Amino acid sequence: MENDRLGNAISFLRKRAGYTQRELSELLDISDKAVSKWERGLSYPDISLLAKLSILLDTDIESLLQGNVSHCNKAWKGVMIFEDSNGISLLTQIYDKPMVYYFLSYFLLVGIKEILILCSLRDKKAMEELLGDGKRIGIHLNYQVREEETDWKKTWKDIRSFISDYHIMVLYGRKLLYGIDLTKIFQRAMSRRNGITLVTTQSKYGTESQKFMFDMNRRIFPDKSIDEKYLQESYHTIPIIFCTSGLLETLTFNSSCFHSFTDNLKNNRNFYAEIIGRGIVQFDLHSWDDIVEASAFVKAVQKNQNEYISCMEEIAWRRGLITRKELKMLGEEKAGTEYGDYILQICNDE
Repeated sequence: MENDRLGNAISFLRKRAGYTQRELSELLDISDKAVSKWERGLSYPDISLLAKLSILLDTDIESLLQGNVSHCNKAWKGVMIFEDSNGISLLTQIYDKPMVYYFLSYFLLVGIKEILILCSLRDKKAMEELLGDGKRIGIHLNYQVREEETDWKKTWKDIRSFISDYHIMVLYGRKLLYGIDLTKIFQRAMSRRNGITLVTTQSKYGTESQKFMFDMNRRIFPDKSIDEKYLQESYHTIPIIFCTSGLLETLTFNSSCFHSFTDNLKNNRNFYAEIIGRGIVQFDLHSWDDIVEASAFVKAVQKNQNEYISCMEEIAWRRGLITRKELKMLGEEKAGTEYGDYILQICNDE
């Protein structure tokens, strides 16, 4: 049974990544018959292959072994809410790329291609000039102007047709996240069949601090009357939430884009927590000092590891949203810059 589940997962993820069995086997330096046997549940990948296999199939080893691809089978869309402040916009540079690249990469990491950006008129015009409708990197961007005084009820009414019956990932603040387990955390949140999942941290860099109780399934309880066997922790919210269909408008937003979950928790027991632990680096991006610190971090990582943070072109290619030829064309447009040369290097190395 476990082999069947693993085989089905490999087959699904292989097709999603755009590989034939032969292409995948060549990348792993094994026979295509071996891949065929895996997918039919007749054999099991050697443990030495799991790390590379998970990278090629754009997942993590844990999810692969568990056959957990449920997050891939649901229809998801993304909503990004951004408000100008302190002169910082979506086009503000964080080292070698605009801030919006970092935010859009969160959606691309989990294969969300339909994204609505709510922003100021200035950012909308700049984004349309920079990325257009997103087609060149395999996604579809929609824009809606939202000024600070706009009523939230009107906002949700205006975008209801975009949300439709889809599940929604919402980014509602400014946070740079970087870490090897980030994709896995998002995928776990997306795998839930219902409810609202808050991304949380015990780091002081969250936005709203509360106490909550949660059970072994990470279901949140708002009061202290729950049996003491449940764990009680202090947490801070990260400005990313995952909502199953129809629940987004039940949340309360204030004018600065951060929600207050207190009343929602009292009235709704369908809240869950995905907790970001050690190993995920977090930067707030609210001030120019924040931008400088984040830029220094990105520069250090990229210089020392020769891997770029939030290179959307690379992510889009690795997720099968664009072809190698399209990736090379995007790199050639920026040839002569470190960023463009990195993209071209990927094409050559692969």
